[in-house]
Amino acid sequence: MTGAATYHRGISMHHIPVQGGVGLLFAFATVSIFGVGIQAVREMFIVTGSLRILGSGILLYWHMRHLNKIQILDPHKQKQDH
Repeated sequence: MTGAATYHRGISMHHIPVQGGVGLLFAFATVSIFGVGIQAVREMFIVTGSLRILGSGILLYWHMRHLNKIQILDPHKQKQDH
């Protein structure tokens, strides 16, 4: 049959990559859709958005004042007992 319509199954969610920048974009877009579409969620975003900014500032300040000494753990390195 020539000219017959083909059936498309739609978007397969298991084919969408969710790592890196694409995953971040997917998460941001999903949250934005709900934030724009639902009034109660929009009001909640205003409150939680300001709390996120405040919390990020506190964590950034704390991490700049308390530098951690990084110790690399190597399971293949033998302990030397003298």
